Amino acid sequence: MKRYTLWNSIISFLLCSPVAAAQEIKKDFKVVFINPGHAQGDETGRFWSNVSKIMQAAADDLNIELISLFANRNHIQMKSLANKALEHNPDYAIIVNEKGGGIAQLKLFAKHEIPVFALLNGFNNKERESLSESEQKSLIGSVVPDNRKAGEYLLSELISLHDKNSESINLLALRGDFASAAAIERAHGLQQVLSAHK
Repeated sequence: MKRYTLWNSIISFLLCSPVAAAQEIKKDFKVVFINPGHAQGDETGRFWSNVSKIMQAAADDLNIELISLFANRNHIQMKSLANKALEHNPDYAIIVNEKGGGIAQLKLFAKHEIPVFALLNGFNNKERESLSESEQKSLIGSVVPDNRKAGEYLLSELISLHDKNSESINLLALRGDFASAAAIERAHGLQQVLSAHK
């Protein structure tokens, strides 16, 4: 039985893209994923290693060759991994715009006419404006959660669990990094709820 996951949807989207249609949709094709995390997880957890594992399961279901390249939480290394990805001659690339490093990767893949799909951290308006028309066309899609809403929901749920008879809550928020769009948006959502519950 096939596993139906978000990754099946993403990779199915790639199959149905105009580029795939122009290539007369090969049954098998190659996708390179530049993973910002570690292959086996690290002190920050196993999130990114699990992303690659789930993506691999979807790729296996769909007869897709998936190559995951790991940056080991080093956003500078992510740039060099884009060059390494080209050595695999991928049909598609999946990238994460970690700390703004996705723009350089997107430009490089666009130069080689490789369609790009963005995951988790997308591109803001300023970043999109820095792209040429052909580079913008290379970005064929993205899956980006509503991180602001996630920050709002997290704090709202914590407040709902708090003793209503107490006047105040001692709160410590471990924000993570200060550069990724996801972390910034989650912090904004949390701050919005804080402002509403003085």
